[in-house]
Amino acid sequence: MRSPAVTMSLKTAAELGAFDIIAKVRAWCQALAIGDRSAASHQQPQGAGRFTVLLPLSKYFVTSEDGVSFCAMMSLLQDKVFMESWYELKDAILQEGIAFNRAHGTRAFEYPRLDSRFNKLFNEAMFNQSTILIKNILEFYKGFGNLKKPVDVGGGVEHVAGDMFESVPSRDAIFMKNCYKANPDNGKVIVVDAILPVIPDTSSSMKCAFLRDVIMMTQNPEGKERNQQEFLAMVTGEGFNGIRFDCCICNLWVMEFFKLNDMSFLV
Repeated sequence: MRSPAVTMSLKTAAELGAFDIIAKVRAWCQALAIGDRSAASHQQPQGAGRFTVLLPLSKYFVTSEDGVSFCAMMSLLQDKVFMESWYELKDAILQEGIAFNRAHGTRAFEYPRLDSRFNKLFNEAMFNQSTILIKNILEFYKGFGNLKKPVDVGGGVEHVAGDMFESVPSRDAIFMKNCYKANPDNGKVIVVDAILPVIPDTSSSMKCAFLRDVIMMTQNPEGKERNQQEFLAMVTGEGFNGIRFDCCICNLWVMEFFKLNDMSFLV
């Protein structure tokens, strides 16, 4: 069983900017060594008697050239607002309801309006995660090549006026919401989400998917992740002909929901 000392220490290090500080010190030492190797063997930064280095995975907590990192998401998931929900999980299971609602008296997506501090934290986490994810999607996903005007219902490409719960403007690609009516016959809905396995395994991506599933269950009404069969049932139930599971990026799958009758290219 993992001690909370690990996650809370990481949260504290992130909030103190420790990862960025260590990265800057490391860069300083490398520059010093390159500039004067003989001098570098005799010089250290002040207070560097205990020298700390970043392991490979730590790079994700160092601020990138885009000004983002996973530190914001770490701070959000370990924030007291979310943590208080876990203490309600047992009663939410036994007595029904959502753990977050029981802890705070309102839904998770309504709560930020009541707490400006948490609202800022939540938006920073979403911005950082989205920036990292979209950059990776643009590098590996090739489904944008033939699109003339994509619409991003979730935020990030082109904003077109409309309420996604009422209707969505017609374009040749639409993000996030299952918008069958808004798509032309050759259009597609692009969804980025975790996919649960039918048979559990111990891979890192599957562990992340199951953790997301539990977090969704605890924080959001009817929140859950789905397996491939559940996605397919949802999609065909709305009128789509199938799904193309294109690629897995940052432990999330990029999926395309199609209206086309030609299913030969779908997997």
